[in-house]
Amino acid sequence: MDWLEIIANVSLFIWTALKFMVFSPVVALKFTFLTGLLMNISAGFTGVSFFFFLSDYFMERAHQKRVRRLINGTAKPKKTFTWMNKFLVKEEVRVVWYSHIDSDVYFNSFGINYHS
Repeated sequence: MDWLEIIANVSLFIWTALKFMVFSPVVALKFTFLTGLLMNISAGFTGVSFFFFLSDYFMERAHQKRVRRLINGTAKPKKTFTWMNKFLVKEEVRVVWYSHIDSDVYFNSFGINYHS
Protein backbone atom coordinates (compact mmCIF):
# COMPACT_ATOMS: atom_id res chain seq x y z
CA MET A 1 0.00 0.00 0.00
CA ASP A 2 1.63 3.21 -1.12
CA TRP A 3 1.24 6.67 0.37
CA LEU A 4 -1.08 7.87 -2.36
CA GLU A 5 -3.57 5.11 -1.61
CA ILE A 6 -3.37 5.79 2.14
CA ILE A 7 -4.02 9.49 1.56
CA ALA A 8 -6.92 8.67 -0.77
CA ASN A 9 -8.48 6.29 1.79
CA VAL A 10 -8.09 8.76 4.67
CA SER A 11 -9.55 11.61 2.61
CA LEU A 12 -12.44 9.34 1.56
CA PHE A 13 -13.02 8.53 5.24
CA ILE A 14 -13.08 12.23 6.13
CA TRP A 15 -15.43 13.10 3.25
CA THR A 16 -17.71 10.21 4.22
CA ALA A 17 -17.78 11.47 7.81
CA LEU A 18 -18.70 14.99 6.64
CA LYS A 19 -21.12 14.16 3.80
CA PHE A 20 -22.37 10.66 4.58
CA MET A 21 -25.16 10.37 1.99
CA VAL A 22 -22.92 11.48 -0.89
CA PHE A 23 -19.74 9.51 -0.26
CA SER A 24 -20.98 6.30 1.36
CA PRO A 25 -21.82 4.74 -2.05
CA VAL A 26 -18.29 5.58 -3.20
CA VAL A 27 -16.92 3.64 -0.24
CA ALA A 28 -19.29 0.78 -0.97
CA LEU A 29 -18.09 0.58 -4.57
CA LYS A 30 -14.37 0.92 -3.83
CA PHE A 31 -14.00 -1.70 -1.07
CA THR A 32 -15.31 -5.17 -0.38
CA PHE A 33 -18.65 -5.44 1.40
CA LEU A 34 -17.30 -5.97 4.92
CA THR A 35 -14.57 -3.34 4.59
CA GLY A 36 -17.00 -0.82 3.10
CA LEU A 37 -19.57 -1.54 5.80
CA LEU A 38 -17.04 -1.07 8.60
CA MET A 39 -15.64 2.08 7.01
CA ASN A 40 -19.13 3.57 6.51
CA ILE A 41 -20.14 2.76 10.10
CA SER A 42 -16.96 4.20 11.58
CA ALA A 43 -17.06 7.29 9.33
CA GLY A 44 -20.72 7.88 10.18
CA PHE A 45 -20.03 7.54 13.90
CA THR A 46 -17.04 9.87 13.61
CA GLY A 47 -19.06 12.47 11.72
CA VAL A 48 -21.96 12.39 14.16
CA SER A 49 -19.61 12.67 17.15
CA PHE A 50 -17.67 15.50 15.55
CA PHE A 51 -20.74 17.59 14.78
CA PHE A 52 -22.36 16.78 18.13
CA PHE A 53 -19.43 18.15 20.09
CA LEU A 54 -18.83 20.98 17.62
CA SER A 55 -22.43 22.14 17.99
CA ASP A 56 -21.88 22.52 21.74
CA TYR A 57 -18.98 24.86 21.01
CA PHE A 58 -21.01 26.94 18.54
CA MET A 59 -24.02 27.15 20.87
CA GLU A 60 -21.80 28.36 23.72
CA ARG A 61 -20.11 30.87 21.40
CA ALA A 62 -23.47 32.22 20.19
CA HIS A 63 -24.68 32.53 23.79
CA GLN A 64 -21.57 34.50 24.80
CA LYS A 65 -21.98 36.74 21.77
CA ARG A 66 -25.63 37.41 22.66
CA VAL A 67 -24.74 38.20 26.28
CA ARG A 68 -21.95 40.53 25.13
CA ARG A 69 -24.38 42.36 22.82
CA LEU A 70 -26.96 42.66 25.59
CA ILE A 71 -24.37 44.15 27.93
CA ASN A 72 -23.18 46.62 25.28
CA GLY A 73 -26.74 47.49 24.33
CA THR A 74 -26.24 46.64 20.65
CA ALA A 75 -28.51 43.59 20.57
CA LYS A 76 -31.50 43.77 18.26
CA PRO A 77 -34.84 43.45 20.02
CA LYS A 78 -36.74 40.25 19.42
CA LYS A 79 -39.45 40.46 16.81
CA THR A 80 -43.02 40.54 18.00
CA PHE A 81 -45.63 38.20 16.63
CA THR A 82 -48.03 40.63 14.97
CA TRP A 83 -51.67 40.00 14.10
CA MET A 84 -50.73 39.68 10.43
CA ASN A 85 -48.20 36.93 11.21
CA LYS A 86 -50.84 35.13 13.26
CA PHE A 87 -53.32 35.43 10.41
CA LEU A 88 -50.85 34.08 7.84
CA VAL A 89 -49.95 31.10 10.00
CA LYS A 90 -53.61 30.34 10.66
CA GLU A 91 -54.45 30.49 6.95
CA GLU A 92 -51.50 28.32 6.04
CA VAL A 93 -52.57 25.66 8.55
CA ARG A 94 -56.12 25.81 7.20
CA VAL A 95 -55.00 25.44 3.58
CA VAL A 96 -52.73 22.50 4.43
CA TRP A 97 -55.54 20.85 6.40
CA TYR A 98 -58.03 21.19 3.53
CA SER A 99 -55.51 19.98 0.97
CA HIS A 100 -54.95 16.89 3.12
CA ILE A 101 -58.68 16.23 3.32
CA ASP A 102 -59.00 16.81 -0.43
CA SER A 103 -56.24 14.28 -1.16
CA ASP A 104 -58.01 11.73 1.08
CA VAL A 105 -61.23 12.19 -0.89
CA TYR A 106 -59.38 11.99 -4.21
CA PHE A 107 -57.46 8.81 -3.42
CA ASN A 108 -60.40 7.12 -1.70
CA SER A 109 -62.55 7.72 -4.78
CA PHE A 110 -60.17 5.43 -6.66
CA GLY A 111 -60.14 2.86 -3.88
CA ILE A 112 -56.57 3.66 -2.87
CA ASN A 113 -55.90 3.63 0.87
CA TYR A 114 -52.40 5.05 1.26
CA HIS A 115 -52.55 5.35 5.09
CA SER A 116 -52.11 1.64 5.75
